[in-house]
Amino acid sequence: MPNESVADIKCPSCAGDAVVKGSLVASDEDERFNGRFFPENLKFTAIRRSVVVLGDQGFVACTNCGCLWNYVEPAKLQALLKQKRKGESPFAPGNSHRAKWALLVLLAFLVFGATTGLVALFG
Repeated sequence: MPNESVADIKCPSCAGDAVVKGSLVASDEDERFNGRFFPENLKFTAIRRSVVVLGDQGFVACTNCGCLWNYVEPAKLQALLKQKRKGESPFAPGNSHRAKWALLVLLAFLVFGATTGLVALFG
């Protein structure tokens, strides 16, 4: 399964082919499960570019084939993937990722300039 393309993967529960690969960040702190799924190929894998893993039981694994699964809300995952197609930035709603990067570079120059000015003033 590691070398399978996403087109060859079927849902283990419903055998559907509308699947997306991604990564998972999960923790089990204070006897409480907390997990987030980050779909592949999203520009910024920040918490807003993920969906919460449902259930507090963690994951279920098959000892015969090694399949590991849990669930996310399909509507939230579809909305997240639709955002990607539109090129919207969750950090600056209504702006593209290019505009977000331009703002980030501008902010970096402002911080650098302020730091340099303070060092010159007090240093």
